[in-house]
Amino acid sequence: MVLYIGVDGGGSKTEVMIVDGESQRTALSVGAATNPNTVGTENAVAVVTSLISQGIEKLSGAQEQIRGLSICMAGVDRPAQVQTLHTLFQEEYPQAVVEVTNDAFAALSAGTQGKSGIVLIAGTGSIAVGESRGEIRLAPADMEVYWVTRGAASTWDGRA
Repeated sequence: MVLYIGVDGGGSKTEVMIVDGESQRTALSVGAATNPNTVGTENAVAVVTSLISQGIEKLSGAQEQIRGLSICMAGVDRPAQVQTLHTLFQEEYPQAVVEVTNDAFAALSAGTQGKSGIVLIAGTGSIAVGESRGEIRLAPADMEVYWVTRGAASTWDGRA
């Protein structure tokens, strides 16, 4: 069994999807919010590791079988945060390739499938991220992205 894990850690809930790369079996675990800015870094890591353990148990797997771990988490938009979380998860899962990024990048990647595009998120928090010709820009929540999102939607539907 070879396990690959994707984490969508949000401000309201967290979803962890585990895929067995050999059998293609999957396990989904859902739990509490993991935005480290609101729940704290230690709590966020604890929730994610618990959800990973639940998923591995559903597949009758073992932690040592994890080969890839992609953690996309709300509120993680500063290099120091990324490094701290990367270190903590790499220590927990030393055999895995670990990636930590903002959850907006998961939405951008899924929505554009590698092409240029923009994602505007106005959920529990708000954020905007875009990619054009390989250059990526991130506007974190503290830049009042809600108003950018609202303006973009108003322009799109002709209310601007």
